[in-house]
Amino acid sequence: VLLSAFADTAVAQALPAPLTEQIQDCQSGNAQTCHGLGLSFAEGRIVARDYRESFRYHQAACNLEHLASCSDIASAFIEGRGVPQNSPAAAEIYRSNCQLGVSGSCALLGVYFANGLHGLNNFSDGMDLLERACELASEIGCLWAQQALEQHGDQASDIQHYADRHFALVEAGCYGPKPRACYALGDLYMNSAYLEHDRIAAQAAFERGCSRDHQLACTALTHLQE
Repeated sequence: VLLSAFADTAVAQALPAPLTEQIQDCQSGNAQTCHGLGLSFAEGRIVARDYRESFRYHQAACNLEHLASCSDIASAFIEGRGVPQNSPAAAEIYRSNCQLGVSGSCALLGVYFANGLHGLNNFSDGMDLLERACELASEIGCLWAQQALEQHGDQASDIQHYADRHFALVEAGCYGPKPRACYALGDLYMNSAYLEHDRIAAQAAFERGCSRDHQLACTALTHLQE
């Protein structure tokens, strides 16, 4: 049903031949081509910017299980870009992506819930999502989880429980297979309101991350040693 509407695009606009070929390829079920068309219409590449058309192509790609396009659809629903704003629909898509292991979707939905953004407000759910992102080696997920604890921890009935759980997750990541977590761990030791500050432990975490070629950890280590 969605793909059949794409023929209208070529009729409505004087599209370059390569784009018309891409539309035909998308109609044939090529998810990557549909995704590329969604980006082209969103960014005004080759064709005039048209967020409504962008949404339609991303939706076709998402229906073909292209997860990046699913994320783009969720973002469009959040911002009302080419489609009416619909935060619950966005949350459903982000959650589905998160369950499939897309760390960015976990992190975005988590930060929305934890901070009460876009009409989504559930601190506990937000922390669960942010910790899932952190577990999937999303550095920003780890840092956003810490920020949520610092800024909105009063919303939780047992804030120390969340803080301890977050610390354990980050520590396990750093001393396991996820060197990116070492930067977050060092930052916890330096700045967390729920953990005793420990400059030596922070340095050890930054050194571990830096030794495994994580640039942020190296930069933090340099600043710490100045």
